Amino acid sequence: MFYLILICVNWIYGFLNVIPYYYAEWFEYLGEEEYMCYINFTNDKRLAIAATIQYGIPLGALAVIYIWIWHYVRKRTLIMTLTAKRRMQIKRNIEMLGRIIIPVCILLVLAVPGFCFIIMAAIKNNGTVYYLTYRLTFSFVGLSMIIMPIAVILLTPNIKTALIFNKNRKSVAFTNAGAGGLRLRRQPRYPVLHQKATTAVDEARQCIVSRL
Repeated sequence: MFYLILICVNWIYGFLNVIPYYYAEWFEYLGEEEYMCYINFTNDKRLAIAATIQYGIPLGALAVIYIWIWHYVRKRTLIMTLTAKRRMQIKRNIEMLGRIIIPVCILLVLAVPGFCFIIMAAIKNNGTVYYLTYRLTFSFVGLSMIIMPIAVILLTPNIKTALIFNKNRKSVAFTNAGAGGLRLRRQPRYPVLHQKATTAVDEARQCIVSRL
């Protein structure tokens, strides 16, 4: 339920943060070659504000949250005196540090192409950008949306375990239904009456055999 709430909050944030740009008329038609409306990359002020809101704030919040968690766990580690527990906690700290660094590095690497194109446009300073700038930038943004959920699942043991458990449970249920479906259909509707009738038939059969 908590993750569903976070997903809904993320969607609401994604819709609401576009509204100020729309009413401020920052979106421009980029010409017949691009056939799209977006913030012009040659407008440095608008682009810097949009990049900070869209990219810098979420990335900074993610880094701050993970660093705060890691710092809290590290303080708890210093309190421990037992060697075995301390080694285990150090191992957990290293894993947590990897969970901090890997998503941030993925986002930074995928942002490099667009950042390079923006720098090229600023150096030229002639109001034009490379003709594939917008398409390549949006392609890497879409790629990050595909890679990040997969990375979060692989780096979060609880989510990974839950997905594996649900997959195994469905597989076992399907196997049991396929292997034992006929046996379930052969079970009597009234087991008590069926048992009494079976006992009576066996007694009658034994009586007939004894008389013969």
